[in-house]
Amino acid sequence: DYLPNLIIKIIKKDCLDKMQIDLINHKLLLDRNDMINEIFDCLNRKYYHSVICLGLSQIDYLVFEIVSAFNGSLKKVFTDSKVIDTLLKKLEEIEGHTTIDKFIPFYEDFSEGLRIIQFISLTNYLGNHLFKKKYDFNNDLIEGNDLNRHAILHGKLYNFGNYENALRIIILIDDLVYLFNTYFNKTESTE
Repeated sequence: DYLPNLIIKIIKKDCLDKMQIDLINHKLLLDRNDMINEIFDCLNRKYYHSVICLGLSQIDYLVFEIVSAFNGSLKKVFTDSKVIDTLLKKLEEIEGHTTIDKFIPFYEDFSEGLRIIQFISLTNYLGNHLFKKKYDFNNDLIEGNDLNRHAILHGKLYNFGNYENALRIIILIDDLVYLFNTYFNKTESTE
């Protein structure tokens, strides 16, 4: 919990501007420039619910594209917890089942260890929050900081629209693009 809160506090406008440029120039998002620009425009206008709802659709798309790139193709046509599980398993396979407590002696390059932590954290967040496997609308406690896409997009959760959650969505989009670049696209943009 500490690390995401720290990241949210240190992200400034110039960092967000760079993220926006990188995202609109990325080959996976070229046809989606209007949506990416709208996400950042809504953030600037403090339309946080809009950032989150539109951002969730882009996260679905990016996860699906990344898993398809790993597997060649997918039989499914949508992103769900099984697709997230596939992504997590693939990353664990690639990283040799590296665990956070073992990465420092295993990797000489500290940044490589941080990258692994970032990807494991990303997929765990996607699996445990955004695409939570079993979500019971009648019995699960729903809080505004738990960005469960199912609860949000089906209207059960309504108090999620704040700056921190909007930033979380943008950071998730950026992390997914970074993950794609790491394994499939060595350049970050079309430039």
